[in-house]
Amino acid sequence: MNENNNAVPVSNKPLRNTHTGIIVSAVLAVIKGLGGVFGNSYALIADAKESGADVFTSTLLIKDIPQVTDIHIHVEPSMKRILK
Repeated sequence: MNENNNAVPVSNKPLRNTHTGIIVSAVLAVIKGLGGVFGNSYALIADAKESGADVFTSTLLIKDIPQVTDIHIHVEPSMKRILK
């Protein structure tokens, strides 16, 4: 099997970014929910539900990310320094 010198492994950034997004969305959901309850604002309560849905969706996404990051992408040699 020939080794491709232009193959660059995909980084672990997608998984890290997803974890960060889950944490931020969860914190926002709690803050918006409390603000909506104590401020008697149905709009903030609805927005808290939306942030909770983002947490749920991102949690489902996590199980598929490792499969995507196990691949290698063929790039031109001039692009290698940008992707590293």
